[in-house]
Amino acid sequence: MSIASLGSLLVGSLLAAVGLLALVLSFFRRHRIADPLLASFGGFTTLYGVRLFFQSPLLPGFGVGEPISDWVDSLVTYVINVPAWAFFWLVLGDGRRSFLFKWLILVSSFAVVGVGTDLIRGVPQSLTGTPNNLLVIAGFCLAIAAQLRLRGRMTQDQKLLAVGFLIFGAFALNDNLMSFGILPWTWHEEAIGFIVFLGFLGTIAARRTFAGERQLAALEGELEAARRIQMSILPRRLPEIPGLKIAARFKPSSAVAGDLYDFLVVEGRRLGLLVADVSGHGVPAALIASMVKVAVSSRSDCADDPARLLTEVNRTLCGSFESGFVTATYLYFDPANGALVAANAGHPSPILLRASGDVQEIGGRGPILGRFTSARFQAETLTLAPGDRLVLYTDGLTEARGATEEMFGEERLEAFVREHRHLSAEPFCDALLDELRRFTAGRGELALEDDLTLVVVDIAEGGERVA
Repeated sequence: MSIASLGSLLVGSLLAAVGLLALVLSFFRRHRIADPLLASFGGFTTLYGVRLFFQSPLLPGFGVGEPISDWVDSLVTYVINVPAWAFFWLVLGDGRRSFLFKWLILVSSFAVVGVGTDLIRGVPQSLTGTPNNLLVIAGFCLAIAAQLRLRGRMTQDQKLLAVGFLIFGAFALNDNLMSFGILPWTWHEEAIGFIVFLGFLGTIAARRTFAGERQLAALEGELEAARRIQMSILPRRLPEIPGLKIAARFKPSSAVAGDLYDFLVVEGRRLGLLVADVSGHGVPAALIASMVKVAVSSRSDCADDPARLLTEVNRTLCGSFESGFVTATYLYFDPANGALVAANAGHPSPILLRASGDVQEIGGRGPILGRFTSARFQAETLTLAPGDRLVLYTDGLTEARGATEEMFGEERLEAFVREHRHLSAEPFCDALLDELRRFTAGRGELALEDDLTLVVVDIAEGGERVA
């Protein structure tokens, strides 16, 4: 057993293990975002280690015959250029219009043709001789040209890649030129050059990965700050209005949301209630929601006139953002007179549950906010009585999907409202969210595809209803 043969087994195993670890890390990172640079490094290293392992003369002693070694060596030789050039393109390339990307497509096509030819013929190494050697030599020249083109403006990663590549390229070029018999020697130790190159590649991959993690951590911090800011624009406590019992729930589908609910208290005895939903998700939607909050607060003089308030808010929002829109519903309560005025702007209609058990939708639909400056809104006036209940929500509730992709839906919501009218506002909200969790159980813990806001208002006479 020669030291060189044993070294081939050990080094090949080590490289394959390092490559596999890099592949695993590239796909199972903390933020669940695949790292293409780390994946291409892992693929290249794994394939090189496997080929080196199967090239060892000691394998027949372990029951691995030459045909198997030949097949592995052939297939790896075809495929290894793909992750190698992917890594090179990711570090040096300038997008999919670059020549490096076109070369990546070429070596990928060669790999497909080579593997297919071997499998069709049933014989390995159909194209691993002169065609593959010419491809490697041409690629080496292209890589040198790409690095010369960046001379004087290389990043630190690109400089590391250039040095490592030149070292490995010299070893690889030696082996490929030697196959044509144009060199006066027969010494070839490409593995030494690759191990040196591996150190440079690992350094680049680690630098990129850690830099990406730092950026994601910074972004996560910014999202947390955005979440705190958004939570600060929601009511810190529910208003206490004689004759009204209020409960609210807010469940964003991501770190920040585009839903909003707000109250305008008039003289401590009357109440304006807004529930709004911005199209889209995340930070852009949250920013627009903040604009809606400011627009509503600035028109508190219209608190007792829902149609006028929505008209003025719409005028403020139009032209303030390029895309997207807002849906909203606004209710004005005057408990002392048992009056309710409702207006809607493209939002799911609030549900009015009468003390008798009858259910109706109120407020109509109306146009959306933020898109049409000439939009006008109509108000509906109703008379309320003790025992009545108002349920306002965003479509994150009715559009929640179960295991079979069926939506929770408005009919199921209205049935739940009717069947649980004996619960007071707070327990009712908890029971509805519990029902939603059961409905989406096949998709995880209250798996929402959209933000969810729920506000329930009970009409009472000087006290809470009994649960």
